[in-house]
Amino acid sequence: MVIVIAGASGFIGKYLIQSLKGSPHQIIALSRQDRSSENEENITWKKCDLFSRRNINEVLKGCDIAFYLVHSMLPSARLSQGNFADYDLVLADNFSRAAIANKLKQIIYLGGIIPQDTGLSPHLLSRLETEKTLKTSGVALTSLRAGIVIGPNGSSFQMMYRLVKNLPVMLCPSWTTTLSNPIYIDDMIRAMNFSIDNKQTLGKYFDLGGATTVSYIQMMRKLANKMKKKRLLISLPFIHPVISRLWVSKITGAPKALVYPLVSSLKTHLVPNTFKKLPINDIQWKSFSESLDLTLKDTSELSRKPRAFKRSKNRTINQVRSIQRLQTLYRFNARETADLYFEWLPNFYKPFIKVKKEGAFIYFQSIFSKSPLLLLEHAPKVSTESYQVFFIRKCLLSHGLGSGRLCFRNLLNSRYTMAEIHDFIPSLPWYIYKFTQAKMHLFTMGKFNSYLLKIEKEIDKKYKKKTV
Repeated sequence: MVIVIAGASGFIGKYLIQSLKGSPHQIIALSRQDRSSENEENITWKKCDLFSRRNINEVLKGCDIAFYLVHSMLPSARLSQGNFADYDLVLADNFSRAAIANKLKQIIYLGGIIPQDTGLSPHLLSRLETEKTLKTSGVALTSLRAGIVIGPNGSSFQMMYRLVKNLPVMLCPSWTTTLSNPIYIDDMIRAMNFSIDNKQTLGKYFDLGGATTVSYIQMMRKLANKMKKKRLLISLPFIHPVISRLWVSKITGAPKALVYPLVSSLKTHLVPNTFKKLPINDIQWKSFSESLDLTLKDTSELSRKPRAFKRSKNRTINQVRSIQRLQTLYRFNARETADLYFEWLPNFYKPFIKVKKEGAFIYFQSIFSKSPLLLLEHAPKVSTESYQVFFIRKCLLSHGLGSGRLCFRNLLNSRYTMAEIHDFIPSLPWYIYKFTQAKMHLFTMGKFNSYLLKIEKEIDKKYKKKTV
């Protein structure tokens, strides 16, 4: 079969590729960077921008099965506006639609354990939303849910390792007492390989975990013993989460964008559901102690900074990505939302801005200049009722280079509509843009969302009057 791996250059992806080398399958490994020089045996690397529907459609042609290992907590442009959950939702929607178009047989998704008895953190809620979005493809989805994965270059393990290595005394907040079943990377990879084209796993989700249920403070104590470090860990549950997130980021060198969501997800126990075990018999899940022994042997990997800790190369380019979630609450499709936006904007900024439509072109004009501030061109060939695309052309505020575009799309059966800007290159000097036009865009989208909610309330009132 032809198997595609989205997120192939990440921690899990690298181990998965190693396990599939020399197999009878043809492996297509996706990365944002060009890594074609690393092609070997049955492994072919392809550069792919998962924010581009056209791009992901092309790379999925001829594929049978896909691993989806994507997470977007780190910035994908020099300026990334919006939160990781909205980015994840957009990426999953792109992948889901491409999977439908290319008639994939199976998607194998690696997500997080979802506790049933408590509210979800933003991180775990995002993992669940991604899973639901992939399900909408109709392609058989196998969801493998896990907590912390133990391996020398894993982000979560590296944070713990660096804390223990660098701090002789640790004041541990309440989240360090929550329980988890850490799983060793090799066990995770065996579970993923087991799921390939396996009828027992199609259309189902499974909780994965190692043989040991242990708290995070116990993990750090065990790790300190293995490293032969004398460490004093004092439990202080009243420490505010914001303070603990800051010192984790400072001591470990991990970016805040990565640390904050991960730490927030540790407020609940992430113990696998015993009734949702993977039906695999030829594996002995390793204990936490065994996982540490194997991980600490790999000293060369431990000394390297994880890829997720490094500054993204994309941030050196004056490129903007901005995604905001609009509360359309099933009322409006993407086309209707776009129409409402172009009607509302000139009224909100009256008399300073006017919006004029001429065929496929939409002009945003200021009373201070005859030249358009922004010029959009509607793309009817790629637009649908649930997905509207407007390319950003050259004008006063845009260089008009590349594939800069404004999009509106419906997600999760139109509960939400995303307003998205991708690959936009502003014409203003970067720091002037960052603190003027970029801020104004966020302000405008926030007010537009309030306007949509106001319309929805008025519709509800009219409906209630009619029913009475």
